[in-house]
Amino acid sequence: MAKSTANNFNAPLAAQLLDDTWGESWLIQTGFEPIPLTLATALVQGSKITLTADQTPTKGDLILFQKSLEILSVDVEKQELTVDGNHLLVFSQLSEITIRKELDEDDLFIDYPIFKLEQVDGNTVITTSVKPRQDLEGAEILISRSFEVLSVSGDDFMVAGGEEIKAMESMQAFFQKEFFSHEGTHLIEHILLRPRHNRKYKFVDDSNVVVTELIQDRLLDPHFQEECECTLDDPYTCIAHVLLPFWAGRFTSRDFRRFLENKLKTEAPAHVFLTVCWISPEHMEELEQAWKIWLLESLKNPQHPKKLSTALSQLIEILEKVRNVYPSGTLHDCAEDDTLDDAIILNFSSLGEF
Repeated sequence: MAKSTANNFNAPLAAQLLDDTWGESWLIQTGFEPIPLTLATALVQGSKITLTADQTPTKGDLILFQKSLEILSVDVEKQELTVDGNHLLVFSQLSEITIRKELDEDDLFIDYPIFKLEQVDGNTVITTSVKPRQDLEGAEILISRSFEVLSVSGDDFMVAGGEEIKAMESMQAFFQKEFFSHEGTHLIEHILLRPRHNRKYKFVDDSNVVVTELIQDRLLDPHFQEECECTLDDPYTCIAHVLLPFWAGRFTSRDFRRFLENKLKTEAPAHVFLTVCWISPEHMEELEQAWKIWLLESLKNPQHPKKLSTALSQLIEILEKVRNVYPSGTLHDCAEDDTLDDAIILNFSSLGEF
């Protein structure tokens, strides 16, 4: 959970639209030729940018910004393209470039994914993810960006900036890279799932109507597994679930699984009973979605009793549904192979196919 201190992500974009960073501007209207557009002002209002220009569009029109940059040189071995001037600001917001080259009196358009950007001797050097053509010197890199007109009021018209969405995506990517991996683990203590509602509550429903309803939280099944005949007197106290992805890297190795399970149980407090479960991607997705909804409802102040109870019920339902996924093995003649690779081992394998 994080909150940015920035509150005006679209201010730099508004300035760029005025100073020709993104090139010349055009008014695109259905059924008509593009009309040159000269912007006068660009004011930011949250996620929107209010523009004024020498032409007044209508709602649904497009404001298109275009520019082209000539390729000065090509280094095929280094996969580098060099253009005149510093254009890092523009290219840093693109994932690929489009190149237009004249070939036999026709225009050839080629897309290259961007791998790296540098400024060298005042020029911009673009390293592509694949080898470029040798004959691209003198060709043009096309840069364009368009905005739909959302509303018009007098001489003013409004477009969506979109930079705040990029900022959120960038923050999500940062957290994904720095704090998450495919070998992630979920530890759920049963005591956190204890029932909290067992009476009538007055609350506002989804139709914005105040209702009174009896709410009773779902309880953990004392059996917890369908095949378990024993009954727990208390399925909450000193019991926890450790849930891991069965498909990630080392987790597919039964030896590493055994090592990790022993390590977890050794390091856990002696009075805590751990259930270690290696689950499928489908179950992991359901579990993480249900857990996230329950967590967000739990953190609200004030809490909504109906939504929190429903979120808890869904989380318990998923938790009771998850099952171990074992590495697959195949039956074969032991005389043919004396190793344990791909072998069937009781309680550690599921039967696969040849």
